[in-house]
Amino acid sequence: MNTLRPLSLIGFLLILLASISYAALSDSRELSLYGTRAIGMGGAYLSVAEGPESVFMNPANIPSGTDTTITIEQGQAVLLPFYTFAVENPFKFQNIKAGAVISQAGDFDRTVINSETAIPEKIGSFGYTHNSFFISSTQPVLDGVNLAVWGNTTLETLSTQNAFSAGLHLSTYSAFEIYGLKSAWALSVKNILATPVTWSSGYKDTLPTIFSAGINTIWDDQFRVASDLIYTPGFGWAYHSGCEWWIYGRNHEKDTMTLRFGLKNGDLTLGAGMTMEAITLNYAFIQSKLSFLEPEHRLSFNWTFSEPAPPEEKPAPQSLFQEWEKKYRD
Repeated sequence: MNTLRPLSLIGFLLILLASISYAALSDSRELSLYGTRAIGMGGAYLSVAEGPESVFMNPANIPSGTDTTITIEQGQAVLLPFYTFAVENPFKFQNIKAGAVISQAGDFDRTVINSETAIPEKIGSFGYTHNSFFISSTQPVLDGVNLAVWGNTTLETLSTQNAFSAGLHLSTYSAFEIYGLKSAWALSVKNILATPVTWSSGYKDTLPTIFSAGINTIWDDQFRVASDLIYTPGFGWAYHSGCEWWIYGRNHEKDTMTLRFGLKNGDLTLGAGMTMEAITLNYAFIQSKLSFLEPEHRLSFNWTFSEPAPPEEKPAPQSLFQEWEKKYRD
């Protein structure tokens, strides 16, 4: 773990403050959608990056052990119901994470404008599906800095049209200390290489390159604050901020209860989590700043498969003669 010098810290905080002030006044588009724990703390998860669900945002934080953990999430994002599945350390491969997003919605009304009455008329319905698959590999590249190379493919269907796209991403993670406080920073570039979204009709759309930076600090493994700054060309800036408070236990302990709060580019988020040995349950609530969007709810289930502890070795029984001999020597 690196220690940040005071002058470097002051310079970093000034740059971050200026970026946050600019982002808070800018109109932007939100592109980070998945991970119940992350959503509960306002989506400010880039520099936390713990658990299998980090494969959707930044998989560069290598877990300390080799236990395999799976996450299943259910929720709704911008009116579309979805499920996610993610795994960390599959088959004990410590540097690998993988995940999938499955979303399907139907019965969207297909309408036309009546030329005589100028009133929309329903002429049918159509459906939409969105399936994405993610995989990542992370390696330490510098002293205390991890680099993740990850990618995803996406298959979409809109009515009778199909589309395919793929993207390659790079991200980093590094833990350090600020005056004795555990902290971490992270950088990410999504779609550094990407194919266009190509529909079966021949229409193509370009995937934007998304630049992100994040930082978090935790006090006594009981209270964390985190901030992320995201820039998407063509859509502008987004700012995520949030906190999580362990009201029972501490971070990474086996039995904990956590409360979360955040602002996800203007959307209010709340969350809660509970860990019992190998099982973690998380919940998140999102109240959008857009009045026509209803509140969203997320639920996720984590299960860690730990190797059983080796049996305790018991001393071999002693004969009566050995006991007398030991007693005589003592």
